[in-house]
Amino acid sequence: MEATIGDRPTPRPTVFPRRTEEEKQGEPFPLTPQLRDIAERCGRAFGIDLYGVDIIESEGTPYVVDMCSIPGFKGVPDSVRLLAQYFHAAAERAASGEVLSHA
Repeated sequence: MEATIGDRPTPRPTVFPRRTEEEKQGEPFPLTPQLRDIAERCGRAFGIDLYGVDIIESEGTPYVVDMCSIPGFKGVPDSVRLLAQYFHAAAERAASGEVLSHA
């Protein structure tokens, strides 16, 4: 699972099916260039920059299985501050007549 807030991807792997709270939270991990590219292309395809992408890897091949425009950010470090900054910047752009999405 990756959640993207503006230009900041926040990857965190989770197991499936999730049975414990710890499994639901996931752990942040370094994002590979391939997974970053896949996630960014998903955002561009829909013209959004706040979203979540579920990617499953099978035998080394990544597959996008779900995308959400307003994902949960459970387990994303510092998500409250990052979301507040994102929405504040979006409100300022909207108030000045700028385009809201950078995608």
